[in-house]
Amino acid sequence: MLPAIGQGMGRALVDGLGVDEQTAHHLRHRYWQRYGATLLGVARHHPELCPHQFLRDSHPPSGSLAPDFRAPRGVARQMHRLGRQGARIWLLSNAPRHYVLEVLELLRLGRRFERVIAVEDMHFHGQFHPKPSSLLWRRLLREARLHPRRVCLVDDGLENLRGAARHGLRTARVWASRTQRNARSARGAARPRGVDHQVNSWSELFRQMGRRPSPHPDRRPDRCPSS
Repeated sequence: MLPAIGQGMGRALVDGLGVDEQTAHHLRHRYWQRYGATLLGVARHHPELCPHQFLRDSHPPSGSLAPDFRAPRGVARQMHRLGRQGARIWLLSNAPRHYVLEVLELLRLGRRFERVIAVEDMHFHGQFHPKPSSLLWRRLLREARLHPRRVCLVDDGLENLRGAARHGLRTARVWASRTQRNARSARGAARPRGVDHQVNSWSELFRQMGRRPSPHPDRRPDRCPSS
């Protein structure tokens, strides 16, 4: 899925800016590294491009995903169980809403989330503030009306996790693909700063989330009950 989005962003830059593929690839990676999201670089440096059109053009239809693309076994059941226990599960994505909803429909997980927050919902004060924006974390915490330690961000992006950790959120890193898991097992990899849980699978995450995390050296002890 992520390679397809990357290719889509490259094509959108080629078509929108009239540059070659190599230049588009360079711009995409430079904006990602500098801002944490290619969209921010597009919005700040290319006023001739419509950010919303760029999002539409860069995210392929969900029908282009692999036929065996599906949620890991047991995730829907575990999410349902967490919901019955009082957990509020929000989906936070830097992708456009139409794409997020299509993928959720394909995974049959749409009804498991209390709230779906897409990149269009991260536009305030006249600008986009996608993950890992500090302003985004502050805004979401106000809307959730929860102490930061009652909130856990689950993500595969280290910068997103570290940004959330700086605002006091608990964090969990799940390797996003089989390639990542094979290349570097979460059990064998050192836990980076700002990451409370680091696991290879969703089932392992659900087991760990039932326990309080051991305090990381750069984090204060958790004084709030687990979510």
